[in-house]
Amino acid sequence: MLTILQQELKRYLRNPILYIGIIIVFIVMYQNIKPYFNYGYLNENKTIREKNPSDADVADGYIPYTSQEKKEIMEQGFLALKTSLVQVFSMSEGKADDVVKYLKNSNMTIKEMSDYLNDKYGYKNGELLFTCDGAKKSTVEDTNKYISDKLKKNTYSYYFSLCGIDCINLYVYINYI
Repeated sequence: MLTILQQELKRYLRNPILYIGIIIVFIVMYQNIKPYFNYGYLNENKTIREKNPSDADVADGYIPYTSQEKKEIMEQGFLALKTSLVQVFSMSEGKADDVVKYLKNSNMTIKEMSDYLNDKYGYKNGELLFTCDGAKKSTVEDTNKYISDKLKKNTYSYYFSLCGIDCINLYVYINYI
């Protein structure tokens, strides 16, 4: 059995199509991960351009919200909800406070809160009040500090290898499955 496997392996290694396929896979993988070769700290003279926060990346000068900032955005959303319920829906202050208190104390997701407001009060697009997805525009110093903190946990090669593995997985999935 071992000799049969050795013969098959030798036959595969003599086939030039195998080497062409391997070269093509490496070329496609290189093209997909090429932007990550120049990844690193931002220069002090770099200007951070406006971008859609959901599409932005650390390389563009955008960093994720901290948990404290997410809490502040949620509090602002609850305040805006209360104001909207009082002014638009002609609800009393006490009733609006009860609704906000109920939403704060429940363990609902943003989507569930939006559905609850829509079903119970006819409040459309409630999730827009609480969204803090994506990232915030930051200064060069904050971005470099964020990168430094992330690189203290794991090395750059660790994150880079994850990118390469993702690329290979997608390539195999798209082409062979």
